[in-house]
Amino acid sequence: MADRADGLVIEGLVAGYGGGIVLDGISLAIAPGEAVALLGRNGVGKTTLLKTIMGLIRPSAGAIYFAGKRIDRRAPFEIARAGIGYVPQGREVFPDLTVEENLFLGDLTAKNADAVYAHFPALAEKRREPGGRLSGGQQQQLAIGRTLMAKPRLLLLDEPSEGIQPSIVAEIGQILAGIVAATGMGLILVEQNLDMATRLCSRALFVDHGHVVGEEPTAALKADPRRVDPYLAL
Repeated sequence: MADRADGLVIEGLVAGYGGGIVLDGISLAIAPGEAVALLGRNGVGKTTLLKTIMGLIRPSAGAIYFAGKRIDRRAPFEIARAGIGYVPQGREVFPDLTVEENLFLGDLTAKNADAVYAHFPALAEKRREPGGRLSGGQQQQLAIGRTLMAKPRLLLLDEPSEGIQPSIVAEIGQILAGIVAATGMGLILVEQNLDMATRLCSRALFVDHGHVVGEEPTAALKADPRRVDPYLAL
């Protein structure tokens, strides 16, 4: 695997909302093409970290580097152009736009959405339908597909299994695993579904009070799910 310095490096990051600190000096490194899960209780800073990486929250201290370049002072569109894609919790599909119109918002220069339709055939069948008419699972596929239109080198994915039936969660996980394997795209996954996290990711970082407080290979978590208990009980 490539050196982590060539991927995403976060050093002493401090960030929050309205003067309150959520990320309190968090540091981590993820290699190019590596898939990592962020696990922990609700409210410990996982979503805040993704938003800060994406430039939606400006940190008050620390630094973020991607592919050797500092990005924490850049606007979100510049970070996206640098190769980072973000699928937020809640999907944020535009309900009145068609599936295809939603997809092209991910890359206005794209000539077609064939690559996304190949991954998500259900979207191809509904390409002319408004995004708001899709099921929850299809909307999640649409949100992921929209971000994939720009061919990111690193995908930030926040709670993709939330509110979706288990069979669709398994399908989305399988598709994402195939994309990661085929393209070498990196992945940071925030997820409460341990099965999905262990299927997609090679290691897990546990977050609490704005810090990384532990790390485990996901193979170990899959073999013994009780290994997560000490971190979730913090």
